[in-house]
Amino acid sequence: MNSPKSNRQGRLKVILAAIGLRARLKSKTTGRIFLIFFLVMTLNVGHWTLDISASEFQLEFVPTHMASWQNFLVADRMAGPVFPKLKLSLELRKPAPAELEKLSKDRLEELKIHAWIYQKSPSLYKRFCSVSAIAPMGIPGRQAALLAGINPQELEAGVEGSAGEGLLKNVKSIGADGPKMRVSGAEVAMQFNLPALAQAINEKIPEAERLASLSAIGPAAPKAPVEILMVHGKSFAEWAVVEPGALENLKRLPFELKIKEVDASSDEGRAILKEADFSLVPAVFFRALDDSARPALDDFAERGALEKRGAHKDLYLAKSLTSSGVLWQKRESEQKNLDLYIMSQCPYGVAAQRALLEAQKDGKMPSGVKVNYRYIVNKDKDGEGQEVFRSLHGQGELEENLRQLVIQKYEPQKLTCYLEKRLPSIDSSLWNETLEACGVDVAKFIQLYKEKSAALMEEDYRLTEDLDVRSSPTFVWRGRYSLIGLGSLKNLDDFKNVDFKVPASGSSAGKCQTN
Repeated sequence: MNSPKSNRQGRLKVILAAIGLRARLKSKTTGRIFLIFFLVMTLNVGHWTLDISASEFQLEFVPTHMASWQNFLVADRMAGPVFPKLKLSLELRKPAPAELEKLSKDRLEELKIHAWIYQKSPSLYKRFCSVSAIAPMGIPGRQAALLAGINPQELEAGVEGSAGEGLLKNVKSIGADGPKMRVSGAEVAMQFNLPALAQAINEKIPEAERLASLSAIGPAAPKAPVEILMVHGKSFAEWAVVEPGALENLKRLPFELKIKEVDASSDEGRAILKEADFSLVPAVFFRALDDSARPALDDFAERGALEKRGAHKDLYLAKSLTSSGVLWQKRESEQKNLDLYIMSQCPYGVAAQRALLEAQKDGKMPSGVKVNYRYIVNKDKDGEGQEVFRSLHGQGELEENLRQLVIQKYEPQKLTCYLEKRLPSIDSSLWNETLEACGVDVAKFIQLYKEKSAALMEEDYRLTEDLDVRSSPTFVWRGRYSLIGLGSLKNLDDFKNVDFKVPASGSSAGKCQTN
């Protein structure tokens, strides 16, 4: 009969094999580890600390950070299948004050829900997070609470009004010194090389609980040298920087890293951006410093997480780390034009339109702002080889894009009326009744649609291609500042009073993405 110790060692070997990690790290394996890390990191970045006292994990957890959710999943696996005697507990933290101030109302409400459940019972909170972790930014907190067996009436009473505000005040902020991990009080570097992480934990836990089988993994191969160029746009806008948490996460990559921050307005910054033919900053590029790093970076590019750029294809753009930013080659227009790029049936695009309409009605928009709606489409070939427009959500969305373009161009005074009546049932086939209710001559409109809509759509298509707009909503302010996602416009002081209401089961960072 196998001993408990040998059973644990056997389970460890199975787990490590299942995640594709071998005894010694090689270039392909490095690429896999990099991929696991990158898929987590590009969704969002966050701060966390993992403390272990004797046989216990204490994980500082920021529920508004996607990286914290991945950290929870990794810790949960380490504390169970790999080290069965380790007990995982979560310590709720809120974002740093500067970030907390920028959270949308819906994200603050989610944070209050976490605070109430955590205060009620740490073990219940862990169960709640286990349910939420199935899709952490996709399951609203109240729904996850129901699935975790929490009384909804009791929850609502606990988070309403001053009670909810008090909950947030009692939650500690995440530390300013970034993510750390401690094992029995000793700091251990966090890394996405899971066998190395397991070895580090193994050295710190009580000797009786250590796994002898970890010695079979052996030392990791020498790390391949990679330069990371972080090109920021602080000279253009203070917010045009790579998130601090992203830098901390980059430091944990399984490479020998040389990280360099470059100002986009400097000669070096402009040279990098021109070489990469990339127009938006901040931007993050990887560059192999010798041939040993190239196979892993190439493998990652083949998987779509990096994009090869430059004349020699030796710059690797981490495109998903660049969302909102500054179009560094464009000049800021004197005109207060706000261009909203959307797909007309994207729920986040619809929410953005409704928010701007309500802000205009309530006098919360800056004076003199002119809002222009732009529409995101692709081009394809039909069965006869002719180029046609395609829209992400189908033909109905394409037709609605065209309708709104025609109204905006030829009946601009009727556009607000049309949108206010149409947006609540955007996929309805009764668009003609909405036009009639707003005083539009439907017969004349249909004729304009037939004759003019394709040219209007072609104009928007060229604009989206020129700016590489792929996300709905994308806001472009004064022709230079590009902000992606429903709540992103609040980066600009001019629009802090605009209230963006998140669609059901969505998030303030929500968007519809096309290729």
